[in-house]
Amino acid sequence: MAITAFGQFKVYDPRIQGGFVETIAQNIAVLNENSRNALKMITMYKAGHFDYEAFFKSADLVSRRDTSSGAVADDIQITQDEFIAVKLNRKIGPAAITFDAMKKIGVELDEDALNFTAGQMAARDVIRENIHSGLLSAIASLRAMSATSQLDVTGVTANTGQLNTDAMINGHAKMGDQAGRVVCWAMHSDTYFRLVGNQYADKVFGVANINVATGMPVTLGKPVIVVDDPSLKVTVGSGSTAYQGYYTLGLVEEAVCMHQSEQETIMMLPVLGVENMALRMQGEYAYDVRVKGMKWDVANGGINPTATALATPTNWDKAVTSHKDGPGFLILHR
Repeated sequence: MAITAFGQFKVYDPRIQGGFVETIAQNIAVLNENSRNALKMITMYKAGHFDYEAFFKSADLVSRRDTSSGAVADDIQITQDEFIAVKLNRKIGPAAITFDAMKKIGVELDEDALNFTAGQMAARDVIRENIHSGLLSAIASLRAMSATSQLDVTGVTANTGQLNTDAMINGHAKMGDQAGRVVCWAMHSDTYFRLVGNQYADKVFGVANINVATGMPVTLGKPVIVVDDPSLKVTVGSGSTAYQGYYTLGLVEEAVCMHQSEQETIMMLPVLGVENMALRMQGEYAYDVRVKGMKWDVANGGINPTATALATPTNWDKAVTSHKDGPGFLILHR
């Protein structure tokens, strides 16, 4: 009788997990620290498709008291709303490579080393994808707030509509008296190096020479997360008048949080019964995306949204009363 026993299954390999977890931990620490926790990745296992958190909304409880009156004071209603994060389910691979291909390129068939390397490769792509989804969500949320959190400088002729120091100052002005809460910038490398070049040209003489000496742009004392993510590029206009635009974000602490909400599972199996034996890796995991001050529109956006759904402003609703309690502000520029 042919009976399948436990020993005939390939179970989760801790060596893959070792490379995966080590790389994730190292990169998360760098991301969290360098962004001053504006883009934050943590582990928080939770069931379900959404993560709800209730909070009390601002009620303006303080008012003038008339010391000469005996009238009854009306109660001020205290209300609650909720923040809603949405779970994104992801897969890794499958990806397969033949033993013959590895031999041809001189890679030793060391199972421990291969498994550890596979985990490292998967972890780097996981972090890249997390950042992409987080930025998509932040941009969509800020666009959903309309003009209160957006600054469009594409039509400014003085700097040909590009990001400059004036635009960054005016972006902070969108936060009013809460501008000090902005802790970092997120921008495309095209924007970053153009900013360095423009400031170099504008400030060859004077105190601002410091940005020439260091090769760093003047960014109002805030660190810059430079990431060539497609979410930061946008086509402005249409037809023959269309041009390449960019988004630059000024983010507050915990503006976007990516919570790994389910334990990752990664396996590597030998592929037999084919002309050339191979190894196939596949995995799956899930994480929640939360944008500060916002709630995912469960009815419109649904479960396990696509990138297009994440990037749709109407799928994100403002939960807080003031936009100043949101993720920050957005600058659209050339």
